[in-house]
Amino acid sequence: MNFSDVVSYAYIMFFYVLPALLILLVSFWIKDWIVRVGKRWKRSAEKKLELMKEDRWYVILELMKLVVFIVLLFPLLAVANYATNEDAADPAPAIFNETMPYVFIVVAFWYLLAIVIYGIYQKNKDDIERDKERQAARELMDQ
Repeated sequence: MNFSDVVSYAYIMFFYVLPALLILLVSFWIKDWIVRVGKRWKRSAEKKLELMKEDRWYVILELMKLVVFIVLLFPLLAVANYATNEDAADPAPAIFNETMPYVFIVVAFWYLLAIVIYGIYQKNKDDIERDKERQAARELMDQ
């Protein structure tokens, strides 16, 4: 065994074996992270679906989140069009004069709707708890 054999083994180790092991490690870490995020999203989605089954106002809120997301894409699409199309005009006037008022109106409407729906939900929950307390008090008085 001479020095050239050691160098070739070191070359193979550092340029082929270690990067392959690091790629495997990173790929398994990414897979675990994706699985963890997916489980968290699934739990969140199941919780929201249960809430939607209880109260239809949550369906309206989730649909409004989708509308808000789409409306927030409008300025980004204008910038992306400007960045990819050489013939496109400067998007700043269009963004600030045309799309931003719509974005503001939709986002403000969504938050106002969310406040109203949350208030209705809390009031209904308080009314149900108050009715349960009254029913329990009546049962105690009847005994």
